[in-house]
Amino acid sequence: MEWVNRVGIVLEFLSFWFAAPEILGEERLRKLERRVEKGVIVLPEVLFVVGVAVMFLIIIPLTLNERISWSVATLMIVVVSVLVLLLLPLAMQGVVIPPLLRILADDERIRQRSRAVGAVLFVVGILLELIATF
Repeated sequence: MEWVNRVGIVLEFLSFWFAAPEILGEERLRKLERRVEKGVIVLPEVLFVVGVAVMFLIIIPLTLNERISWSVATLMIVVVSVLVLLLLPLAMQGVVIPPLLRILADDERIRQRSRAVGAVLFVVGILLELIATF
């Protein structure tokens, strides 16, 4: 039943991201869109460095405790680094995030539906956590 609890926690986490656009509102979403477009140049590099650092902080203790070998750890670092280098700039440079912010800022119905989905996910997450306690 532990997995039911974890699924509930994940659903609650996702519910926040569905409710956030409605909480932020149209004006703040437009400001955020402008900031993202300005920060597109620097953000991928910063996120890459932070991601690699976090990855090292997770993988090195696993290798020292001999849960995974050094070769597997090195392969994981290389694969994740390549994926981040290829996908993150694409996501940040107008392909995913700015259009999504534009859609959320322009369409009130989408923000309201997103809030409703977030509320449902939150309630289902709470119910799953409650079920997991029995």
